[in-house]
Amino acid sequence: MNTENFESKFLIVLGGFSGFTLAFFGGFFVGNDIPTVLRNASIACVVGAFLMKGFSQLLISQILQASRSKQQQAQIRAQEEAAAQEKEAETTNAPN
Repeated sequence: MNTENFESKFLIVLGGFSGFTLAFFGGFFVGNDIPTVLRNASIACVVGAFLMKGFSQLLISQILQASRSKQQQAQIRAQEEAAAQEKEAETTNAPN
């Protein structure tokens, strides 16, 4: 089973459930009749699912970009340190 696909589906379901729940209880406590509450909650379910899908993809892409950036910075730092050590070794071994 692909865990990335599972996580994506889980987030979509979570977004739909939270959209439905918020719209259902919001409409119910305002005093709307049940068919209107269910219609609005169903629409909110679909909207919540799409919003969660978009936000999760955005969040994941930003996390991956930050991770790549940190790796590149670490590689550059390691190269600079190696060059500095090499230069130091050359100066200590150079004849006076």
